[in-house]
Formats: sequence, C-alpha cells, structure tokens
Amino acid sequence: MVPRSYFTRSMIFLGIALVLFLGGCGAVAHGAALQPTNTAPPAATTPPAATATPSAVGFAHLMPHPSGTATLTWDPTNSNTLTVALSLVGLAPANPASYISGSYPATLSSGSCQQTGQAVHQLTELTADAKGAAASTTTIKEVAGGIPAKGWYLEVRAPALAKQGGPIACTNVQNPNTSTTAKQSVQLWIHGMAAAQGRHATFGNARLTLTGTTMTVSLFISGLVPGSKHEVHIHSGSCAQQGPMIYPLNMIVADSSGRAHVVTTIDGVAAIADDWYINVHSGTDLGTQAGFQPIACGNVFVRS
Repeated sequence: MVPRSYFTRSMIFLGIALVLFLGGCGAVAHGAALQPTNTAPPAATTPPAATATPSAVGFAHLMPHPSGTATLTWDPTNSNTLTVALSLVGLAPANPASYISGSYPATLSSGSCQQTGQAVHQLTELTADAKGAAASTTTIKEVAGGIPAKGWYLEVRAPALAKQGGPIACTNVQNPNTSTTAKQSVQLWIHGMAAAQGRHATFGNARLTLTGTTMTVSLFISGLVPGSKHEVHIHSGSCAQQGPMIYPLNMIVADSSGRAHVVTTIDGVAAIADDWYINVHSGTDLGTQAGFQPIACGNVFVRS
C-alpha cells in the first residue's frame, strides 16, 4: 500500500513539471512572434536623373556705350591754344544700307554732366566708321586762363538729324595742375549716357550656357529709362570694333525701376565664340541711327 505522503509528493512534482512545460511553450511562442515575417528583398529605388553638364559657359559685363577718351592740352607759348582730341568707340556704325548716318556734335560747356550749362567751345563733330569708332581733333586759339580746375564738361550728342538729340556720352573736366603760364594737359574718360532724359546708361551682366547644342542666355540690366524697350543681340567682333549680328535675344522691357531680366534659348549652337559681344541698342527701330545706337555693350569671355 502506497503511503499518502508519497502520493502527495508525486502530485506536487507533476504540477511543477506541467507549469514548466506550459511556460516553455509560451516562451517559444513569444520568441517566434519576434522573428521577421516578411523575408522578401526591399523594393528597388529609381536613382535621380543626371543633370546635363554644360559644355561651355560665357560671361559678358555690360558697360555704358559709347565710351572713349578726351585729351585737353593748353599751350600759353602758342597763342594760348587749346587742343581737344577725342576718341570714341560704340557709336552707331556708318551703315548706308540700313540708315542715313549723321555726325555726332561735341561741345565743351560750363557746368557739369549733372548740372548742365551753356556751351563754351564747339568741337569738331565725330563721324563713325563702319566699326562704330570715331576720332577728332579741335584747335582753339586765344583761350585765356588755360584749363580750369573744374566747371567745364565735355559732351557728345546724338546726330542733329535724330529725333532725340540728347547727350549720349559725357565727362566732367578736372585739372589738378592749373596754371596761366605753363603748358597743361589732362586726359579724361568719356562715359556713355542714355540718350533719353540724360540718364546714366546701363550696367549689367549676361551669362551664356551651352548644353549640347542649346545655348541659354540670361541677361540682367539696370539704369534704363522705366518702361523703355530695347533690341539686344549677340554680334561678332568686339565693343570697340563692332561687327554683324549673329543671334537676336529677347527684347528688353524695363520695369518701373529701369531694370530688366530676360532669358533667351537658342538651338543649333555649335560653340560659344571668343569673338562675340552683346549689344544693347537705344531703341527697337534699328533702321534708324538713333534706334541702333548702342547704350550698353559687353565682350563675351568663354570658360570651357
């Protein structure tokens, strides 16, 4: 006969074994739930499209046109003679096939480019050649007192035959070494001015980007007459030696602040040439000398 204590101990051991078994099953089930259930590889992602690299980039810094130099010399030993030598580039080229070319009047006046006055001496008119360059020399005797320290300005005006005859280039005369007995000479830089309203002419920049055979020209310009319209082109040659038009760019229309930003796309371009320049014209009627007159120009420099 089995003792009651033996039976009791057996039941206790059996209960403990059952608890351990059930606990083990729960642990296995819990561990299985932590394993990944999706074993498929991650979906492939599409790489971003490559950006085309420009094959060439060109730049042009647009400066006021026309421009040039004036040299004033006064000699008291030669009848107080004043000599004025002018040299300008960026005038409307002599182009009888497109318009009637006139000469550009030049004047020494009292005052300044900012505060204009009366004419003191009329100078020899400038006649542009086929590249838009011109030079003249004027000799004036019996000019008492020499070249003043300030109070004179020299201006070049649009041809008399043009509808707008305002100044297109100007410089203030400054002489740091005045004398009434010694020979004097001063050299001045002539700056371009917009013909309308006597405003200082335009400054700007252009970026030319060639990708494949497509060229994009982004041009920014300021200093224009608000609301004015201007033809603009890429020409061959240089600002100093103008040549024929190669590509027209989109027309410039100035905003209320006299600024404009235009972008032009041109297809079928093989290369950006190192003998191009960008010419901003005074107006839109290029069949007249006044309309063709450059007011800003920049030679194109290429970076491959």
